[in-house]
Amino acid sequence: MSKVTDKYERALKRLTDSTRWNYEHYFNMFREFTGLTPEKLYEMKARDLRSGNLLDQGEVESLFLDFKDSMAKEYSSGTLEMMEKAVDFFFKSLNRKLTLELEDHERTRAVSESTRLIKPSQIKIWYDRVGENQLLRDRALMIFLKDSGLRISDAVKLTVEQYKNIKDVENEFGRFKIFLPMENEKTGDFSHVIVGDETIEHLDAYIKAEGRVSGRVFWSYPRNNNQPKPLDRKAGAQIFLRLSNKIRDLINSGALPNENLVDWHKVSCHSLRYFQFNKLNGAGMGENDIHFLQGKAESRYSQRIEDPDVVYEAYMRAYSNLRVLTPRPEVEMDQRIQELTAQLRDERESRLEMVKILREIGNKFGLREELRDKLDMMEKTFTADVVLVRRDEDDREKP
Repeated sequence: MSKVTDKYERALKRLTDSTRWNYEHYFNMFREFTGLTPEKLYEMKARDLRSGNLLDQGEVESLFLDFKDSMAKEYSSGTLEMMEKAVDFFFKSLNRKLTLELEDHERTRAVSESTRLIKPSQIKIWYDRVGENQLLRDRALMIFLKDSGLRISDAVKLTVEQYKNIKDVENEFGRFKIFLPMENEKTGDFSHVIVGDETIEHLDAYIKAEGRVSGRVFWSYPRNNNQPKPLDRKAGAQIFLRLSNKIRDLINSGALPNENLVDWHKVSCHSLRYFQFNKLNGAGMGENDIHFLQGKAESRYSQRIEDPDVVYEAYMRAYSNLRVLTPRPEVEMDQRIQELTAQLRDERESRLEMVKILREIGNKFGLREELRDKLDMMEKTFTADVVLVRRDEDDREKP
């Protein structure tokens, strides 16, 4: 082992597991892109310090910017920033004077989570504008990402066997499927996926239409008539990038209003992972439980999940918050109450109108006093009922 590799690996050991994995992974990607060994990269950077000729300096920086440009279409700004930190860490681990020297405008800054957030109405806009060519596949993938909180790299690897070999649960909250633990491509940790009836409906329809009994669920069909192949991370991410670009063009042309001033340029398939976290958290699930479902690496402060069933039950109770295509039960119930209230109001008003007609007939042809008293009592009762029903309707309409 060379001194360069030894110093770098000793520095990596001082990092947390997740940070160490990220730095090593993205630095190796940079090495593969350049075709250079760690020793060669060190020599290039050390030569910058020794050289007095400015034209000889900045070779590593130029290579890194080429690398970053090649990755920009596939990775988020947060990942690009992590790549920059990974390469910079390599040089600093060898000597503190060595650093990746980039201008401010050349550096990447991760987009904040708030700009990536997407609401149910915006997911519905995505859903409604999926192209006819792969409508079932793209909608199934979208809803699966929304319910599972998986990264696109893990979602596209779903197999028919994984989907069939799972636990079915049906209760007052809906229908659910609980998967066996799924290993993440990025970190090697395990996601504990559970999905609700919106995903089940879409995956069942897509798998049935494709006639698949084994192997990958999601497939790509190249336009150049090449053989179909399993959908990969890059192609899966491009589905949502194209959708966002289509929506942005419609907004710019005035054909579509921009609800809540969403920056569609920053909305990606990863927004669905944020969506799942925020909706479950908003329904009362703890961060640790959601990280367990999503397969995020445990930190030293994480509490160990002793009973996964407790987490799955919490997800089921919170699932109404994740619904996008079907009404939430409480919304459906409220709509039904409003319908029944309107029927009750119409019935009371009809009865009141009938009493008034009987009174007019009685006044015209003469009416015994006891019958007139009964009509008076009925009119007062029905009038009070109508007032109460209308007041209840007014209260419901108030924000």
